[in-house]
Amino acid sequence: MKPLIKTIAALGAGLAVGAAAGVLLAPNKGTETRRIIRQKGQKIADRLQRKVRKGEQLVVGVKDDLKDTLNGINKKINQFT
Repeated sequence: MKPLIKTIAALGAGLAVGAAAGVLLAPNKGTETRRIIRQKGQKIADRLQRKVRKGEQLVVGVKDDLKDTLNGINKKINQFT
């Protein structure tokens, strides 16, 4: 898990540096720049939320498969006892 945490931290740091550089070097007015940043941030949040939902569904599917497998093993064990 540690590499994942490092990757997420690096991604967050990169986003922060990129956002700061974008604000400092932006050719647009502040209100326009903030609107653009807000829209892009919302798109990123939406994508992340979809990926989290997919991950949750995957975990539930694996859990159900494991439960079914364990139930099958339990039935086979009970046949021999």
